[in-house]
Amino acid sequence: MTENRRIRPGSLLLLLLVVCVFILARSMNSSGTVAYSDMCRYFREEKVQSFTITGDVLKAKLQDGTLAACTIGSVESFYSDMDGLIQQQVQSGTVQQQDFIHATNWVTTLLPYVMGILGFLLIVPGLAVFLAIILYPFVDAVITSFTDRSLIYPDYKFVAFANYAKVFKDPYFGKTLITTLLFVLGSTVLPYTLGMIWAIDLNQGFKGAEFLRGVTLVNWIIPGTAIGFLWSWIFNGQYGILNSILKALGILETGIPWLGQTNTALLCVIIARTWQMLPWYMAFLLGGLQSVSLDQIEAAHIDGANNWTTFWHIILPGMKQTAVLVFILGLIGNLQHFDLPWTMAQGGPARATTTLSIEVYTTAFKNWNMGKAATVGTIWAILLAIFSIVYLRQQNKQDG
Repeated sequence: MTENRRIRPGSLLLLLLVVCVFILARSMNSSGTVAYSDMCRYFREEKVQSFTITGDVLKAKLQDGTLAACTIGSVESFYSDMDGLIQQQVQSGTVQQQDFIHATNWVTTLLPYVMGILGFLLIVPGLAVFLAIILYPFVDAVITSFTDRSLIYPDYKFVAFANYAKVFKDPYFGKTLITTLLFVLGSTVLPYTLGMIWAIDLNQGFKGAEFLRGVTLVNWIIPGTAIGFLWSWIFNGQYGILNSILKALGILETGIPWLGQTNTALLCVIIARTWQMLPWYMAFLLGGLQSVSLDQIEAAHIDGANNWTTFWHIILPGMKQTAVLVFILGLIGNLQHFDLPWTMAQGGPARATTTLSIEVYTTAFKNWNMGKAATVGTIWAILLAIFSIVYLRQQNKQDG
């Protein structure tokens, strides 16, 4: 049995729109913009059949049927340049001064609007995704921060700034901010420094540098959860490989619960994060190093500058924009990081590894307090926005 297939109206309209745009584009392509001198030459060689002047734009139809257009200073200056030739041609009937593009005036008027509508239709899918996934949840979270909404009770009411007052009066929130600050700084400065050193080494171009560069990037592509479990095993107090090595060297007699102590847990998470992100910093900083002129470096060495002086006064200023942008991006990434602190320590012990990201998660999905979680999230978003604004300003300076 043959299936009857019908053309959908939407598909037909889209096809019709594409055909119209194609026809309009072809119509517009029949008119070319020429230089002012070429237009004057067309008149002197009597190649012009008719013409029209609109503002400072002169459009001419040539004897072969093609259209040409150019910009003129003014009608008076154009007539003056032609020494009365146009008036003579118009009076003799050789050239007609008229609005000869009646058939294509609608093209000139309509095409920009059609192209504008088509351009808007092209951005609609991306705009819809942005509104549904980013803007709406953010606005909803901000609104929720002014309510006592909970996952336990369906009803909630507006409480104004009560949640913000509770958050800032909570002694644990201050500790969370300090922990977040320590984690962000430690997880940015340490891998940034090591990444810079490793990038400088790889930039020397020794044999096997490209192979080492590829091997280094392996850390970066491993999922954060897997890295968290790997380093949890390394720092395990009972069977961790770190304790085994230290015992074998005679440094320790008994194992240390690295992730179970408040004074070492955050440091362990920072070390794991450093191992994860060092390739990222290395890759971008190496790109910045390769943009520095080798001639300047060689000239500095010839003048007697040592490696440190060359780096501080030649290399670092030459890659300043890249270095600053990479550092700011690292701060932003660590400020919103969640995987490793949660996988390795779940925010413990005694909130020693609880950052803002973990605080939002535990408040919302363990304490069921969506209002307070949205409040912490809003504060968190404001901090992210500050770093993002600094990054964008720095990016604009680089582009400028």
